[in-house]
Amino acid sequence: MGEHARPVQGDAVLITRVREGDDEAYSVLRERHGRAALRLAGLLTRGRAEAEAAVAGAFVGVFEILLQGGGPSDAFRPFLLTALRRTVAGHRDTERETFDPDVPFVDPALPGLEGRPMVQAYLSLPERWRAVLWHTAVEGEGPGRVPPLFGIGADGVTALAQRAKEGLRQSYLQLHLAGELSPGCRPVLGRVRTYLRGGLGDHEAARVRSHLRGCARCRTVAADLKEVDGRLPDVAALVLGTAASAYLVPRGVGLPFRWAGAALAAWWWRSSLGRRKGAVAGAVAAVLAVGLLVWPVDGSPPPALRGEAPGAAAPEPERPMRSPSRKAQTDRVERTGRPARTLSPGPAPPVSPRSVQSRTPPGLRADIGTVGALVPGRTGIVVLTVRNEGAVPSGEVVADASLPPGAAWLGAGPSGSVDGGWSCRLAERALRCFHAPLPPGAGASAHLPVAVAPTADPGTSPSVTLAGSGIRDRASTGVSASGLPARFVTDGRVSVTMTGNVLLSCPDREPECGSARQRRGVRLDNDQWEMGRLDLDGADDTRSSSPAVLEPPGRVRWAGLYWSGTTEPENGGRDAEGRVRQEYTARLRGPSGGYRTVEASWVERVNLPESQAYQAFAEVTAQVRQARRGGGRWWVADVPALTGPGAYAGWSLVVVSDDPRAEPGRTAVLDGARLLGDGGATRLRVPLGGLPPGGPARIGLLAWEGDAARAGDRVLLDGSPLSSPNAFTGALTEGGRNLSFGMDLLSYRAELADPSVLEVVSTADTAMVGVVTITAPSRR
Repeated sequence: MGEHARPVQGDAVLITRVREGDDEAYSVLRERHGRAALRLAGLLTRGRAEAEAAVAGAFVGVFEILLQGGGPSDAFRPFLLTALRRTVAGHRDTERETFDPDVPFVDPALPGLEGRPMVQAYLSLPERWRAVLWHTAVEGEGPGRVPPLFGIGADGVTALAQRAKEGLRQSYLQLHLAGELSPGCRPVLGRVRTYLRGGLGDHEAARVRSHLRGCARCRTVAADLKEVDGRLPDVAALVLGTAASAYLVPRGVGLPFRWAGAALAAWWWRSSLGRRKGAVAGAVAAVLAVGLLVWPVDGSPPPALRGEAPGAAAPEPERPMRSPSRKAQTDRVERTGRPARTLSPGPAPPVSPRSVQSRTPPGLRADIGTVGALVPGRTGIVVLTVRNEGAVPSGEVVADASLPPGAAWLGAGPSGSVDGGWSCRLAERALRCFHAPLPPGAGASAHLPVAVAPTADPGTSPSVTLAGSGIRDRASTGVSASGLPARFVTDGRVSVTMTGNVLLSCPDREPECGSARQRRGVRLDNDQWEMGRLDLDGADDTRSSSPAVLEPPGRVRWAGLYWSGTTEPENGGRDAEGRVRQEYTARLRGPSGGYRTVEASWVERVNLPESQAYQAFAEVTAQVRQARRGGGRWWVADVPALTGPGAYAGWSLVVVSDDPRAEPGRTAVLDGARLLGDGGATRLRVPLGGLPPGGPARIGLLAWEGDAARAGDRVLLDGSPLSSPNAFTGALTEGGRNLSFGMDLLSYRAELADPSVLEVVSTADTAMVGVVTITAPSRR
């Protein structure tokens, strides 16, 4: 018998192989997508040589990102074309920001594009859905071209595209339902999808038509929902900019005509953002721009002209849509202790055990764990991982994750997909999650954000089952009233940078203050000084301020600002509706520009003998990214804080960034406000589940209110000491020659067990643990 032909592998499998250093996979991806990239480059550059150089530079940049563990999981071509536009822009303007693949590159000629509802809905979808919409709807590729990109048959692509379109419709509609609506609009928008499918009775349909005639907003929503079956011009412009019309014109059309269409489309776009410029001009531009979009890139006629039958009725979408963002739901949970209502498309449709079993070969292994703890009243993160430890590729992976009672899934992340190429849908308490086939030796992890109700029972934990296989796993940790929940989790070659400074110190006028700051003398505690404000920026409009240098090694994935201090018991807190009051603000200034006020999205308070202490948090990823990868001197000013004996105040930037020197692994940021000593608890146990064991992990710790002169505080991992018997000594750097009253930034190296437990013990000193970071390399 002849040798069996090697099965065609989809882009997702090839991307995984590239991350593992497979040069052949690199060549296949370049062959598949190089012609499209060259076509766009020809529209953006001034000649063949310049276009080829731009394409080469874009491929090099994308594959460097893949090798570092970043980049796409499925949507390779949109990612590549966006990188190409950034490459061309960088060649022409060296002052542009460093390429950040997580941020859409919006053409300046198309202002407001990223805020359009259809674009926001598209970006909220899982990446696999965005990929199939790009190839089938935007580029209109023929039925012979798309299946190889996904490694599935034509029927599978059709079903996937239908699910993606239905998900796009639901996400778009949910964006409108989440906004301010007049009383008559909400019931109409709730029925408009059924109305467009012809599913309403005569009387109800007449009521919807009557409302649409008199409501411009609802008419726009209805028209946009019908547009999902078209070529999605907003989405095309997001990736291609003003070159969208010309790029999507068939190859036989001349370049001048392409660019004429692109120019008119851009002019019409700008006009449409304000008032419409007139029916005739709008019609001419719209006909020309949209007319250029109806022909597929391969030059074949549109489906309707080829006599193809329309697709089957769209099934229910595979996951609930959120309103309007996971961050908003997270903020609500941590301000009120109540999770926002999760919208669900209903129970998952039944799946044949035989069909699932047939695509679940031996060798698959499933693991589930909570990173940190699931603390009642907080949000947390559950990590689902499936690996193919067999010798043959798997079929599509289907995993059912069961959450503990009282834990609600918050939906997909801001980038639109569940991490690692997964897509999930909700069915009662279980999540049914899907992933593309895994090659031998490969694995994929999904980071599932959850909100834990205040009434959730401690001791319950999540579990996972591979559908149809009987392969199960249960997390070793789950809901717990102690420990620290995860704020952020990511995989890849990354590292954590922690920097910060104090905002109170001993008064300069005191002769012994200078010696104390150098750790000389006997007055080394804030209890022994009339603590006063530091104000080092020289600005007239700040009362307290201090700087710190931040030097992340690569592109910033996430950045959080933490600040803490002592306050009066009645200061701040929560109002009658459970919202954090606006007293908890800080002012943040980057290496350039002025101060910006940052409001806390989460605050936790603890009681001290004569006052209270708090820790506040705000995510500042966007602000840090704007500062050329975040490097330089940062300032924080004017956080709420008392002065006087025993007072303290300080701040810390915790930044997770790409690090090409790091080993691949998992990084997590856990936070809370846990007081030790002072007559209360003397031991804090922090479970470190959901992290790969066996490697030299890095552990970071942010603590407040420790005193250098009081011993009795220690840090241990699985019972073995990491620190000296006096862990909290007011040190912000390793060695800590200068004394920083009431604040510690500590770092340790240790090997994790499966799972490990970090313990902080304080028997004589009072201290508050605020943040724990862990970077654990994967040894698989």
